Amino acid sequence: MLPLILAGPIVRRSSEESILLWLATSQELVLKAEAYIEPLKSPQKLTRVGAGSTVCSIRLGEFL
Repeated sequence: MLPLILAGPIVRRSSEESILLWLATSQELVLKAEAYIEPLKSPQKLTRVGAGSTVCSIRLGEFL
């Protein structure tokens, strides 16, 4: 039996407007991701950024 996560998550691209993550799994998943900013002066206080996400899933094999 394969593990659920085969590879990743890997940051493929990032900008001030977006972050593109890559994740290879052995089965289809429903994912929810959130991004936070951690200020240098107060690392205990995280600020959530972003309001939504787009998910694209591509099946590359029987178990990928």
